[in-house]
Order: sequence, then C-alpha cells, then structure tokens
Amino acid sequence: MKTEIRFYIIREVSNNYNKEDKDLATIKDIANRLGVSVSTVSKGLNGASDISDELRQMVLDTAVEMGYATKRSKKVENRKLAIFIENMDYEAATQFGYEIVLGFKQNAFRHNWDVTVIPVTPAFQLAEKYDTYMLKNGFCGAFLVGFALHDEWMKQLEQTTMPTVLFDNYIKKNPNVAYIGTDNYEGIDAAVDHLYTLGHKKIAFLNGSLHSMVSEQRQEAYYNSMKAHGLEINEDLTVYGYYVADSAKYHVPTFLGAGATAIICGNDLIASGVITECKLRGFRVPEDISVVGFDDIPISSMLEPPLTTIRQERSELGKCAYVILNSLVHHIPICRTQLRATLIERESTARYQAPVQKKIRSQKKIRRPQNLWAGGFFLSQHKNKKPQMLNELQHLRPLNAGDRNRTGTVSLQQDFKSCASASSATPAYMIMGRGGFEPPKQVAADLQSVPFGHSGICPFLSAQMS
Repeated sequence: MKTEIRFYIIREVSNNYNKEDKDLATIKDIANRLGVSVSTVSKGLNGASDISDELRQMVLDTAVEMGYATKRSKKVENRKLAIFIENMDYEAATQFGYEIVLGFKQNAFRHNWDVTVIPVTPAFQLAEKYDTYMLKNGFCGAFLVGFALHDEWMKQLEQTTMPTVLFDNYIKKNPNVAYIGTDNYEGIDAAVDHLYTLGHKKIAFLNGSLHSMVSEQRQEAYYNSMKAHGLEINEDLTVYGYYVADSAKYHVPTFLGAGATAIICGNDLIASGVITECKLRGFRVPEDISVVGFDDIPISSMLEPPLTTIRQERSELGKCAYVILNSLVHHIPICRTQLRATLIERESTARYQAPVQKKIRSQKKIRRPQNLWAGGFFLSQHKNKKPQMLNELQHLRPLNAGDRNRTGTVSLQQDFKSCASASSATPAYMIMGRGGFEPPKQVAADLQSVPFGHSGICPFLSAQMS
C-alpha cells in the first residue's frame, strides 16, 4: 500500500512540473536574449574553454534568471550532488559534522550519486551566486550545513530554483528548499525536566551563537520549559555565547556568582569548557553543580565526569537529508523534517544538595614580632615621604624562597621599571605577597598617609616573615 501511495504522489507532482516545463527557457531563448548563437550558449553552459570567462558568466546568469537551471536540473543526467559546509568541523570522526556528511554520502552512493563536499566562506558566497555556481558545475541538488541566518546564500535561497536541503535552517515559501534537523524544543525540555527532577531550581543556560536558528529555538525552548516547570527565570543565568569551549570562561563566573546549581549548554564543546571552568574555581561536578550538553559527540563519554547530554542522531540526519534531497530532485516538495532528541544520562548531573553551613571556629591571636614584617608600595606625587619610608623598610629582612610555602609570597623587587612604565608612579622599595598581618605601627602610619589607589600608586600588600 505504501508503494502505491508513493508512486501516486510522484506521478501527480511530476505531471504538474511537466506542465510548468512548457514555460521554462530554452537554449534558443537564452541566445536570443544575449544576441549570441545557440552554440555559444551551449558552450557556456557546458564549461567549454573556447569562450571567455565573462561571456560564460553572462550565459550562466541569464540561464538562471530565465529558469533554464530548473529545467536542466530535472533531467538528472549528471547525478552530481554537493554538500556545502560553512563554519563546521567535519573531517575527523570526533567532530560534529563527520557523521552527518558520512550518512549523506553512504545513502547517495547506494543510489549511484556522486557527492562533492565543498567548504565555503562568507567571501565565497559574495563572489559566487548560488544558482549560477550549481548550474556551471552540473549539480542537481545540494545539502547546506553550518550556515548562519545572515549568510549571503541564505538570502539567495529564498528565490532559488535548485533542489536544496538545509541543516538547522529554514526558508519559508520556497518549495525547492527543505529543512532537516533535530527537535530542539524537545531536547532542551528534556534537559530542564531532567534537572528539575533532580531538585535543581536555579538552572542556567549557556547558549550558542546569536545569529542561528538553532540557538533561537533553544532559547525559546528554555524559557518555555522553565515556565512550564514553575521555575523562575533569571536573566543573569541565560546568555548567548559561541559553540566553542572557551565560551565558558566568560560566563561561568557570572552563573556561579548568581547561585546556579546546574548549567545547560548549547553543545558538548561548551559543556567541556564549563566543567573545566567550574573545577578551576573549586566547584565539583556534579556534587556542587550539574552540567548538561547537547549533541552527544564522541568526547562526551570521555570527559571527566562523563557528560549527560542530548543526543542528535547525526548519521541518521545525514541519511535523511539525502532522502529529502532526492525527493526534491524528483519533484516531491518536502517542507520540514525533524528527528527526535534523546536524553543520555551520564555522571555530570546529580541530585541537588543544599550547601552545608559550616561553623567558623575563632582563631587565637598570635603575637608576631614587628621586626619580621615586610610591605610594599609605589610613591607618586609624595616624594617627601620617600626617605622616611625607605629608612623604615631598610631595616627589614628581604623575603626568601622558604617564605613562599608559609605566606604565599611572590617575590621581592627593588627595580620597578616595567611597573612604573604603566603608570605615573615613582618606583620605591616593594615586596609583592599576600597575607593578612598587621605591619609595625610606625610603618603603618607612614603608609596610611599616602593616598593609595591615587595617581598610579599600587595597593598595599603585606606578608608575615619567618
């Protein structure tokens, strides 16, 4: 029964296309428009070398304008398909785009199609018109991966006559363009629901790039799901970033400062950066904070801890993209196709536990001899204070390497040319370190008379000496 229905649809749609073919341009029409011979047009369309590049481009542009590209693509003689990729890694098995490309090519090869993978850039899109490029290279259809909403070709696809499938992007009101992707609403809702079930209420969302249909859908899904679960939305806990690990270091500190107990990430690379950043700041994953990714690329299971994430069936996405494109080539206008998103639970998420309030024990006051103290400063506009301060400090012993373990001291410096060059300060005797110890009363009085923080003067640092 399925075979009969499918055959009926193909025949009905094909008949409609055949009626339209009568109105499409011929080689003779193009020749008349340009005032050249039919043979010249034929050479331009077939890439012959005995006509100029300028004339060939005029033939191709005119052919696209008059609809000849549509007529030629329906002949399906060359059996050539293109995969255009922008801003997505795909060459290694660990990268997101690898399985998408592989799935598409596997299905295409089974049906005797040749597939060419072509990386493109924004500059390339400005230099080459989409339909013209497809026509002059003999492609019957194309699969576009990794493109952004503001890309030049995305604008041209609104009017394209070439069968085209977009991954994670959608063009309205053009029957020649179809969409394939994962249900982002379902995926983000699954992530929020998982964390909510674990008792988390302050859930942050570190999204991907701003100019992306996927990011916009996931942002909307986050808001909808938080509201559906009765959770408060804190604008400090949701931001756009980039689909790279480094995005985490710019936003995780804000999330942690706002009290987030869980972070959902726009992809697994972002999540890997979030885990790293949390650990650097003393937060344990998942004991102190839970992390959820999106995609389930191979590194997800190899992270420490292994990452809970939302799986996209990337190989199936590629295979489905071929099926859709093949349907468009054979005149079946398909609109949108979505695959289901799946929650993969691993060890980066755990039940929320309220932080335990620890009692701070009072510390005994320890008497510290005044002659074992050291401090440091810059002088500027207060040169009259310099002799007095230097005399006071000259009696103090310099720090040595053994002091580092006890006091956290960094170093002793008497030459501050590099520091002084960055400010208007006059360099004086300085020791850099950290600690919370009181300086001798006389030196403290001298230091207090200098307005620190003014005119390039460095803040005072002190450290206990042994």
